[in-house]
Amino acid sequence: MSTNIEYRHKVKIFPLEKSVDEFVATEVISQLNLKLNSVISIATGNSTKNVQQILVNEYQKGKVDFSNVVFFGLDEYWSIKPNHKS
Repeated sequence: MSTNIEYRHKVKIFPLEKSVDEFVATEVISQLNLKLNSVISIATGNSTKNVQQILVNEYQKGKVDFSNVVFFGLDEYWSIKPNHKS
């Protein structure tokens, strides 16, 4: 079995958190434009709140369609107690 995996990105350093959020949201939207029925995994919790808000804003402007997309949350909760605030 042959797998051809292309890694498009190298390590990127951003001056501001907002720059990272905008970059990630743009990447997600670009993927959805390439493949309307994409499956996207996004981390849960506070680290992606701004990215999610950007995606919502772009949806409300009619710039992205999520109707055929599957999103699922990805996070690790190993050894975190059930009452942890995360």
